[in-house]
Amino acid sequence: MKRRHFNVLALVGLAAPAIAQTQAPVILVVGDSLSAEYGLKRGTGWVALLDERLKKEKVQARIVNASISGDTTSGGRSRIAALLKQHKPAAVVIELGGNDALRGLPLNMTRENLTAMVKASKAAGARVLLERVPEAVIAVSGAKSFGIYRERVGALFVKAAEKSRAAVMSNLAAIARANYSMPPDHGAAIVREVLSDEALRASWREELDQIRTHIKRTRAKLAAERVNSLPMHLIAAQKGMFSTLPLSGDQVTLLREQHGIYMTDAARINVAGLRESDIPRFVEALRAVA
Repeated sequence: MKRRHFNVLALVGLAAPAIAQTQAPVILVVGDSLSAEYGLKRGTGWVALLDERLKKEKVQARIVNASISGDTTSGGRSRIAALLKQHKPAAVVIELGGNDALRGLPLNMTRENLTAMVKASKAAGARVLLERVPEAVIAVSGAKSFGIYRERVGALFVKAAEKSRAAVMSNLAAIARANYSMPPDHGAAIVREVLSDEALRASWREELDQIRTHIKRTRAKLAAERVNSLPMHLIAAQKGMFSTLPLSGDQVTLLREQHGIYMTDAARINVAGLRESDIPRFVEALRAVA
């Protein structure tokens, strides 16, 4: 199960007649790190695989990947109008929600944001395929917001026809047995204990508020810095724990070997883990390599 608080993959539009248009229709992907290929070799993520499949099937369509690592449904909602206006997509794929719990957003807010994005896409001329398809899968996880990644606490919801539900349950049970048979209850027990106790729940929310405030403050300070030609101001517009800097692989290597600053090869940094006292040193190192 993917580490997502409220994973929703909503495919909006792309009716068959649209493919026959003279100009190849645009498929717009608005997602987070799952769609932005975080931790993957460029060109190996699901968006790239979808592009390859469309070409193989000779489907005339052009994919625009507007995904941002660490983005939330709130971030996607704030960007969707401009993206729709710029790209005029025939289809919109929304893959957001994984970072909402980290920021303490309630499920109702996540649902409202996703609903607003779907409505905006429909108003722009797209159709909601999730409403029309007979099958769909939604995964829910508490691993990130509760800091229990190894426990993989969550749930799986499947949309299926009434006559297929017995077969779906049988297959899910077979998959579960092959993976863990009887899963441990440790993680789920932790979540139940925290959410059912008023004091523990308040403490948990306070910690989420603290880390959220730290992330926002750190982003603001980084965005205010001037680092040669690097567009640092873009960091303020991003959401979540992480940001990807426009650095080359050689620059990332220099930061690691000459300045003792570590990040992924794709130049993704953990904003939540950057102490405010370390920002000046981090910025000076960026100036030295950028």
